[in-house]
Amino acid sequence: MNVLHLSWSDVQGGAAKAAYRLHQALPTIGVNSQMLVEVKGSQAPSIFDGGSIINRIAGRISSHWDQFYVRRYKSRKPLLFSPAKAVTRTARRAYKISKDIYHLHWITNGFLKVEDLRTLEKPLVWTLHDLWGFTGGCHYGEGCSRFETECGYCPVLGSRVHNDLSRETWERKCSAWRDIDLTLIAPSRWMARMAASSALFRSRRIEVIPYCLDTQIFCPTERAVARRRLSLPHDKHVVLFSALTGDGDKRKGLHLLQSAFEILAKDGNAGSICLAVAGMNGEKRDASFSFDVHYLGILKREQEMALACAAADVFVAPSMEDNLPNTVLEAMSCGTSCVAFDIGGMGDMIDHRMNGYLAKPFDVDDLAMGIRWVLADENRRRSLSDAARKKVVEEYGFEPIARRHMRLYEDLTLTTKRSKGTSFC
Repeated sequence: MNVLHLSWSDVQGGAAKAAYRLHQALPTIGVNSQMLVEVKGSQAPSIFDGGSIINRIAGRISSHWDQFYVRRYKSRKPLLFSPAKAVTRTARRAYKISKDIYHLHWITNGFLKVEDLRTLEKPLVWTLHDLWGFTGGCHYGEGCSRFETECGYCPVLGSRVHNDLSRETWERKCSAWRDIDLTLIAPSRWMARMAASSALFRSRRIEVIPYCLDTQIFCPTERAVARRRLSLPHDKHVVLFSALTGDGDKRKGLHLLQSAFEILAKDGNAGSICLAVAGMNGEKRDASFSFDVHYLGILKREQEMALACAAADVFVAPSMEDNLPNTVLEAMSCGTSCVAFDIGGMGDMIDHRMNGYLAKPFDVDDLAMGIRWVLADENRRRSLSDAARKKVVEEYGFEPIARRHMRLYEDLTLTTKRSKGTSFC
């Protein structure tokens, strides 16, 4: 079985990391896995990028040109919107690589044009890392549900007309993808429900298969050792928060975590708790805390993130909208229990009061309660830690997730051969 993953990057962003980890996992069960990307950060020989300088320049031009259409909307929100209109060379490069299956991941930012998908001749599998596949261009729409019928009047664009860029993009997807051989993978049950409710994908096959990660890298480490290496205090409870964009993306909920910390401070915990922040530097922050804050910066290596997770007493993911955050899996795999709002795919990973705590959505009092509950009892925290680690190893490790993908690939290729009249002995 030869699988070609198409992903804008292999390392930049959560979707890229998820795609790269699957690419690493598949060979462990005998699948020949390759990746085609625009931005390559790893040294793996099985990952191909633009190659020539001309192709790389063309990729940058496509990325900038794609946003030209978006910049016309002066009242747009500071959220990512991808019309995928720019001409790209990705499909032509993909043709030259041997494969039985195309596996799509995060394919915007000038990587693939909407119409390119119908030119790919093999069965297509698409992991939905966000909502973009079935919207008119937004990746997360802050609760907008117009994709259930048809897009237009786009709140992300600040549009007040029906025939706007979101409506045009939605119609292009509807026309280009009507007859293509496309199967969808939702990493979370929430994403599966969202896709199934959309006008574009409600008749498509949707499989729920979560992300995977290397549980040998993300594993428990002695907390004192991890804290010493990260220069974190040994005499305080450490709460870890992580987001690449930090307080630049409201969806990640740092402002809600700040409110929860203010509640904890009123309880007299300011001297016994500190916050460790991965993914942003102190000079780039807007939020201020009553607590001691340690900015760890961007942790580029997985071993660095694993160390941060192992150093923490609890990981907090206060996202307002999210699919299946890698960071939660990473923390749980390191034996660190997680507190999050009960939104998106959080409930797939976190079992309330069994391996972590699920707070009522956007209730900062309950979020503070969850942090307080985890930290209050050392024996309970050990029990939560063991349960978190056990769940990730059993359900999100390389082998179980690779095998679930393999079964889907085999089913799709077999179905394709039968539809073409191929006989089997």
